[in-house]
Amino acid sequence: MTEKAKLKQLACPPECGFMVRSHDEKEIVEIALQHAKKIHKMEISKD
Repeated sequence: MTEKAKLKQLACPPECGFMVRSHDEKEIVEIALQHAKKIHKMEISKD
């Protein structure tokens, strides 16, 4: 039996309350980019 991959997560400061968790780092990045643009009006890069 293989070990399950740990969930990765990314969160904004508590005032915002946004958090995303996934096994897929690319998914986290895409969701975080969408959140930053829509909620915080920020354009950030994937890097």
